[in-house]
Amino acid sequence: MARYYVRIDCPAHPPRFERVDAEPVTVPGFESLDLFIHKNGEAPGVRISEGHSGLKVADGLTSEEAVYTATKVLKKSGLEAAKERIRVYSFINPSPRLKELP
Repeated sequence: MARYYVRIDCPAHPPRFERVDAEPVTVPGFESLDLFIHKNGEAPGVRISEGHSGLKVADGLTSEEAVYTATKVLKKSGLEAAKERIRVYSFINPSPRLKELP
């Protein structure tokens, strides 16, 4: 299983990362993004996040629902805007996953 980290933002502290058990996931049209699916903390369902930044993309009660919602969210922003947001967040505070990638 690959190592993935989610970004935890708290107004009183700098962002931190938490390692999660996850699997890679593909969202149609956004195959170039490093997306993964994992349990949504203590909440029901699953979450899709991005590997370089740890940012949340979408939630769902099922994997299928999460992929459907992620597809809608990413199509709305567009691939280039999503890549730019990931680039900015990864530059400022990259996920530990970036250090582990070849």
